[in-house]
Amino acid sequence: MNFGNWNCPAGGSVVGVYWAVDAYSTGPATGDWGDNVVYPRVRVGSGAYNTLSYQTMCKKWGWYTYRGVVGQRSLTPYKSGLSYWY
Repeated sequence: MNFGNWNCPAGGSVVGVYWAVDAYSTGPATGDWGDNVVYPRVRVGSGAYNTLSYQTMCKKWGWYTYRGVVGQRSLTPYKSGLSYWY
């Protein structure tokens, strides 16, 4: 999953993402830092349905970091190794 800089409403770039598959309530959200990419484990194949919950962390002006967009996306991948942009 790649998160574009449009997920930073006050400008800047995505430098981290809090994320969980299906729901935050099923366990602690995982974080990925240093870039805008996460590699979640999801169910794959016919009828596979996943909900990705996420919140971006954005960096602006070289030092200022703030919480960006919170959202959910549905994923139904038909094979492994696919890439998605959000």
